[in-house]
Amino acid sequence: MRWQRILNLFHRTPGKSRAASRPLTPVFEPLEPRLLLAGDLPSISLIEADNRGLIVLTANANLNASTVNTNSVEVTTAGPDQIFGTSDDTTVARTVEYVASSRQIRVSANIAADVRYRVRLNASIIKDQDGRSLDGEFTAANTVSGDGVQGGDLIFYTRRPSETIVRFTTTSGIIDVTMFMDRTPLTVQNFLNYANRGVWDLTFIHRSVPGFVIQGGGFSAQGTNNYPRITQDPPVMNEPGISNIRGTIAMAKLGGNPNSATNEFFFNLGNNASNLDNQNGGFTVFGEIRGSAGLAVMDALAAFQIVNASTVNGAFNELPVIDRTAVLSRPGSFTILTTDLIRYMRIALMVDISGQPAQQLDPTGSVTFGADDGSSGPRVQVFDLDQAGLGDLSQAVQVKFGKNGAITSITLRDGLPSTRIGIAITNATSVGTITDARRNQGGNIAFVISSAPVSSIRFNAAITGYDLNGFVVPGLSLDDDIDDDGLFNDPVAIYLQSGLLKTFRIDGTLTGDVVAPGGFGIVTINGTAMNADFSSASLTSTTVPAFTFRSVVDSEIRVGVGIRSIRAAEWLDTGGRAERISAPSLDNLRIDGDFEAGLNLNRNLSPQRTLGTVRINGSVFGSAWTIQGQIGSITVRGDLTNWSIASATNAGAIALGRVNNSAVTFTGRIARLTAVEWQGGSLVAAFAPSINITGDRRAGVDGDFIGTFAFNGGGSTPVIDALNVNGALRDATITVTGSAGKFAFRNGIDRSTIRVNSGDLRSIDAGEVLNSTINVQRAITSVSATRFEGVSLQGGAYDTITARGDARTGTPGDFHGEIRPTSFFKLDVKGDFTGSINVRNATFITIAGDLSSSTVNFTLAPTLQARGFETFRIGGRIINTDIRAGGRVGHIFAAAMIESGIYIGAPASLVGLPSSNTGFRNGARIEEVTLRGLPGGQHSFVNSFIVALDLNTVRIKNAPADNFGRVYGVAAGTINLVEARIDGTTLRLTGSSTTPMPIGDFNVFLAFTPPPGVVV
Repeated sequence: MRWQRILNLFHRTPGKSRAASRPLTPVFEPLEPRLLLAGDLPSISLIEADNRGLIVLTANANLNASTVNTNSVEVTTAGPDQIFGTSDDTTVARTVEYVASSRQIRVSANIAADVRYRVRLNASIIKDQDGRSLDGEFTAANTVSGDGVQGGDLIFYTRRPSETIVRFTTTSGIIDVTMFMDRTPLTVQNFLNYANRGVWDLTFIHRSVPGFVIQGGGFSAQGTNNYPRITQDPPVMNEPGISNIRGTIAMAKLGGNPNSATNEFFFNLGNNASNLDNQNGGFTVFGEIRGSAGLAVMDALAAFQIVNASTVNGAFNELPVIDRTAVLSRPGSFTILTTDLIRYMRIALMVDISGQPAQQLDPTGSVTFGADDGSSGPRVQVFDLDQAGLGDLSQAVQVKFGKNGAITSITLRDGLPSTRIGIAITNATSVGTITDARRNQGGNIAFVISSAPVSSIRFNAAITGYDLNGFVVPGLSLDDDIDDDGLFNDPVAIYLQSGLLKTFRIDGTLTGDVVAPGGFGIVTINGTAMNADFSSASLTSTTVPAFTFRSVVDSEIRVGVGIRSIRAAEWLDTGGRAERISAPSLDNLRIDGDFEAGLNLNRNLSPQRTLGTVRINGSVFGSAWTIQGQIGSITVRGDLTNWSIASATNAGAIALGRVNNSAVTFTGRIARLTAVEWQGGSLVAAFAPSINITGDRRAGVDGDFIGTFAFNGGGSTPVIDALNVNGALRDATITVTGSAGKFAFRNGIDRSTIRVNSGDLRSIDAGEVLNSTINVQRAITSVSATRFEGVSLQGGAYDTITARGDARTGTPGDFHGEIRPTSFFKLDVKGDFTGSINVRNATFITIAGDLSSSTVNFTLAPTLQARGFETFRIGGRIINTDIRAGGRVGHIFAAAMIESGIYIGAPASLVGLPSSNTGFRNGARIEEVTLRGLPGGQHSFVNSFIVALDLNTVRIKNAPADNFGRVYGVAAGTINLVEARIDGTTLRLTGSSTTPMPIGDFNVFLAFTPPPGVVV
């Protein structure tokens, strides 16, 4: 497949901002200035070193270059035993030069990547321009260099870096880049693999796009017009998430293949988040330039002019060169010299320095079984960590050696002294079993470390752990962070340099890390595992681990293969750090008590499950779960507080206790979700067919649903089929993209929003609905509640809206709020209505009580044959209310109208009786208005108005003749029938074309014509 540079000026793409923690520990440690007793002697003010043996030492005075050479600068490695100062130390071939312009001693030693080394300057030999010797005493970084006396040795040792910083030495200067090892570990390791082999040394930038990127890492320079592609390692999995902002470094890749990054990388010259964070799965940012000086060098590299050298290589159409004019003026065919190129002279990982070598176990009083003469045979060394005396261990420790360097077994028996003991196994090819056969539990085993794989370890008593980070023993060197957890002083219990630990069982307490690079088999801890990380780097082990614990405290599991099962009585976090279980997958997690660790399952095994079955009988607290693939089932019987789970796919049944301030996020489907209560946080899924918030009557928990909930599956399949909440939906937002089934909230809805964006909703059934909004964009069959208070109903077509009341609790079926969807079929209010109705049309409206202080507006156009409403039945009075419609309406029945108006087809600004048809809509008609009257002779039509272009029937039971001198009554273009009783006088008007005389203040305007003498 042809490599294609996706970073194309014409195809640029988007992203998110990054929030990555940046360690403050410096990698390059300048030495402090010092005040000398007599004069300033030449000294070293800065030491920098990388992991492949390039050392740069900066002096504070001009040195005599002839004194800086291989005689005065020595580089050594520790040899096979990994211990400096022993007979197998090896002096390394090196070149030494002095750069007068920068006062730098530059040493280039032939050292393989990540091998620790020692540098010694013989300060007596190195002179300054005045003949004074270098003041070379040096014991530690960040301390005074020198002791005020000429000469001495400046000796320092390299250490594994506490922060991953890579130095780019370029044509225009140095760029130091902090690598995001914690957030993009695969990409950073891929990058270091190339850098550690030195394949990028003397390579070049082959693409430069102003304001966008400079790109390199793809081609080596082997002579004029000879620039072959660098041999590529296998592609690395994409790790997007950090934004492509100015000064970041990211990987290039093939178009349409997010997981194709190999060796080409680029620096972002500007903020490219909007066009690189989302394209092709997002471009993985894995580092960032440190400081303004590095950014200035990046900008200088980007400032070189560009030529189109595609005739040399198709990828070089935007090639930056030192001198564009010189390149273009060369005679003959197009030629690119290596001296034209913008170079990366060296790319390497920087290391820390120390005045002391790595720590060593004190061999004083140790007892060795096997080869103790410096030979290469297998040996078991028992260390007396308290220097209390080990005595004769011939009976207490029994070692059986096998063939070809194997150790068959190591057995501990009674007779061990009461002191802390460490066991180191070196030079063996393999170890069979390590067995604790003690009966009296004498002795205190701190650790077991081995350079060879161990098949089985079994202990009857505790393993107490020991800080071995950065230690060396003969034949075995331990990293500064043995289990790679970011801690440099935590205890170690078991360490294997390589291989699988097939069986590990301890019946006592385990304190300290257990490291087996080849993986784990069956791990059983019958005591408490405290501050005990189980770490394995293997990605290929065919043995699937299973872990069984009693109690786990402040501990982690980090393995490279799937885990069969984890079982524990409890898993607790005392607050020192966030604990996690990290693996590609986990089949079964069973916790009998509380669980306070995170889960990071990082491989999508679809259709197989990444997380199989989870059962936690206690509570979950402060636990973050990231699951990249399918989930079987999750059951948590206790509370979940500050819990988060994020999954890229689907889950089966999830059954939870009380959920507090937690975030559940699924990009796929949750088959069924049950929780006792949901108090804050969020729930996001594409589909969640069944959600049930049950409450717990025995515990007095109602089962409320509080938080932010989003279901975004879309399509015709219901995103939620049933949402049942035994308590209330309170202070919540539910957003549905797609269709949904039945929502039931037994104790009502309060201060909440339900929004269905693009589909239908079957029904909402609730207790009281208070201060809330329901917005169904398409259609809903039914909205039913005991009463509505401060509610807004919005959206598309509603079938039935019911305020049903509750006789058992004495709750009237009132509706106080607004109804403004496109339309509804039926409104049934068992109590009073106050608020507004603003819809296109409706069919049946029934209000058992009063309609008061409201506006009612039907906007259906009069050109349509359909009616704005068919029947509007008010059991009580219409008070201080306007009813308006743009077209035809049906029947209005009420007991009375007080200070109200009915305006059909009238201008929106009209109030009262009009004297002309100006502004009325043609076709506007009302079939019937009947006011049946009030008991006790009360007036049923007071200071109110009934107006329509075409009025069929009006019946008014009892209206006052005296309206305090204000004209009121009925007006229409045409009227079929008006029957009204006005303070004992009956008015009956049928098909007449003449406006009748008023009865008191009561008027009927036929053809909108007032009677003589009536002024509107």
